[in-house]
Amino acid sequence: MSTQKFICNYIRVSPDLELYYEEAGTGTPMIFIPGWCGAKEFFERMNCIN
Repeated sequence: MSTQKFICNYIRVSPDLELYYEEAGTGTPMIFIPGWCGAKEFFERMNCIN
């Protein structure tokens, strides 16, 4: 189990749309875009996040 801290926030991309994002760690950024088959929890099980 990781003790890594997450920074969670929203960014407004248009007047009626905000995107949620999390920041953690250092190094090259990784961007996960959840689709119809899963959410960020899918990547947590793969040890890509946390």
